[in-house]
Amino acid sequence: MRKFVKLISSIPFVCINLFILIINFQKIVKAKTILIQDGGGFGHSFILQDVIRLISKETLYIQLFESYRHNQYLPTLLNIDFIILKINIRIKIFNFTFIIGEVERQSIKPVLILLNTIIKFLNSDCKKFYTEEFYDKELIPKYFNGPLNLDKPNKINYTYFELVARYKKAIDIEKFSGIFKNFSKGKKTLCLYMRKRQASDYETLIRNGSDFDDYQSSIKYIISKNYLIFLVGESYSEIYDKVDIKIKKNLVSYKSIGVTKDFFNALAPLFCDYYIGEHGGGQFFALYNKNSLILNGFPFGQKLGNVKIVYKNLFIDGKKIAKIEKKEKYHFNFFKSRKNYIVKSLNSEEILESIKKYVF
Repeated sequence: MRKFVKLISSIPFVCINLFILIINFQKIVKAKTILIQDGGGFGHSFILQDVIRLISKETLYIQLFESYRHNQYLPTLLNIDFIILKINIRIKIFNFTFIIGEVERQSIKPVLILLNTIIKFLNSDCKKFYTEEFYDKELIPKYFNGPLNLDKPNKINYTYFELVARYKKAIDIEKFSGIFKNFSKGKKTLCLYMRKRQASDYETLIRNGSDFDDYQSSIKYIISKNYLIFLVGESYSEIYDKVDIKIKKNLVSYKSIGVTKDFFNALAPLFCDYYIGEHGGGQFFALYNKNSLILNGFPFGQKLGNVKIVYKNLFIDGKKIAKIEKKEKYHFNFFKSRKNYIVKSLNSEEILESIKKYVF
């Protein structure tokens, strides 16, 4: 019954996306390669789109877009050829959240079926990849030259970081950043991304960052250095509800500037003088802001080019493990059934100490 309701709720999205595909039919006809992002969140979308920007400008990127996972402004900022097909909406009523339309793990995806039919009709000769196919058949085979013992996620990251380092192509934000410059009026700026995803599954929750309360002393410290703090990600509203008026006037959100949330979230990490983030999709902005720090790194030992990372804390049998070399073998699967392994986010003192050490 639930699957049937999902299929029925997808009908409006099929109709809307049919219209979008019709008005974009020339893009499909002319494309030599089409990459369909049919899975993965913001991190995957950043990698896929940036790889196209770096090495494959003739590729048409088509995203099955979920507003709570993706950023519709990112492909414009990266200046690639794209089509966005929105496949669902999320509605929150009291404490309940409902998703109307299709989702990634759905076995029958009406919008994807529509898209494949249109591509077959308009351009059956083009090369077509889905997300995992692109990694397995294009990105890793052609460009990976790292250690063979890496697992697939690390091979993807390693290859992407190598491409970023090799091509050294900055993201040009000049024509988009005027409103930010006018708002900041020459003041020093710092972008802060705190990862706080709502979920019940263990792997999502363990990657969440520190609580807002653990950031309060650091926020006050940054403001004392005469910085405006641009808040991106999921936590901005939680912060605004808790801070006093003296602090609030130094905090900047998309509402403060009067732009869309996606525009703000995509541009602020690149515009600001400094970027402090947590592991999650937003971490990849650090590759393009030379003054960056990533907090609450996890999985342990996962690198981000040359960006400085301060990892989460690991406790085994109550004893804190300090050296990252001893942490690296502990991944998601280790923690599911072993109560003596505990992962904790950085506390208030550790966050402030890290910011003082690596930023100021």
